[in-house]
Amino acid sequence: MWSTHSQGTASADNADPTGHTITIRSPDDNPVRTAQTQPSTSSSTMLAKLSIALLSAASTVLAAPLHYDPVLRPTMYDRETLRTITDDIPVKQIHSHNDYWREKPLLTALSNGVQSVEADVWYYGNENQDETIYVGHNFVSLTGIRTFQSLYIDPLYNILDLKNVQRELDQDLDDRTHPSGVFEMDSGKTLYLFVDLKTDGNATFEPVYNALKPLRDQGWLTTYNATTDKLDYSVVTVIGTGNTPLDKVKALTTRDFFFDAPLGDLDGITPGISPIASGSLNHILGSEKQLTFPQTGLSDDQITKVKSVVDDAHSKGLLTRIWEAPLWTNKLKLNVWEQLIDLGSDFLNADNLEQAAAL
Repeated sequence: MWSTHSQGTASADNADPTGHTITIRSPDDNPVRTAQTQPSTSSSTMLAKLSIALLSAASTVLAAPLHYDPVLRPTMYDRETLRTITDDIPVKQIHSHNDYWREKPLLTALSNGVQSVEADVWYYGNENQDETIYVGHNFVSLTGIRTFQSLYIDPLYNILDLKNVQRELDQDLDDRTHPSGVFEMDSGKTLYLFVDLKTDGNATFEPVYNALKPLRDQGWLTTYNATTDKLDYSVVTVIGTGNTPLDKVKALTTRDFFFDAPLGDLDGITPGISPIASGSLNHILGSEKQLTFPQTGLSDDQITKVKSVVDDAHSKGLLTRIWEAPLWTNKLKLNVWEQLIDLGSDFLNADNLEQAAAL
């Protein structure tokens, strides 16, 4: 059974009574393997179909949106896994840094109750007519099956679709005006999806914006109306970082793509532009940035600097995220994490989610 939205496809070319030439194509539609089958018999045909199905399943990582196709694409995640991924898990204000490196991008974070995830995206459509939005840490890590759609858009759509189908069937539910979010224990909480534009911001912005259409069409994206100055939170809040152009974000009068404003430089920034502002700890500390062994945490002067930028953001109605905390020693990292939380920084930027969730 084939879906027109499958990341990998198989085609039978030059079919004739004596056999078939079968071409397996990669997610970027380049031929990967061509095989000549034996003359058409029931057993050889079945084996050929089975081979194609197995190769297609191996190249398809995550599920397709339910409304795109009544049958989910071959995936390691079944419906029950997607539907129950956050069951009995409290929501935690943790940011999954380099989320795409995890064994199960997005799902590992959600299974830990993590409220914010980040994907680094790359787009080369203007250079070689490839409209794929790739996800990866750098150019050499990009592959055809690790895309913005397969790792984030499709699984998010599936999870939210399953949650909201169940919601419609709940006869005891009083409020049906607000959709159910991904978090079972607090379905009104938004999931922050940071999209780090790694390629040219002006060229990448529109394709990424358009890729959000399946979520947008369902009313699942937080929106800001510039005319009424009203910010309406929904179940997914998208924030552009990296090379995201601020002028393109501001130009959206009905805005569902926001900007990751820099902590310490928030002139003219409002929650309608940047619900969350982020900053590097080293940049915030400036000349006081040395956090080295045997230091076991932020000094008093360093605490004062961090508190100043956090308080400034909060005075403007913005949440905060501070990244580039020390990775070693482990004691230093944990102490700094706890200090940042005590200083009121809202999201803990973490690579080790289990360790952060245990604080």
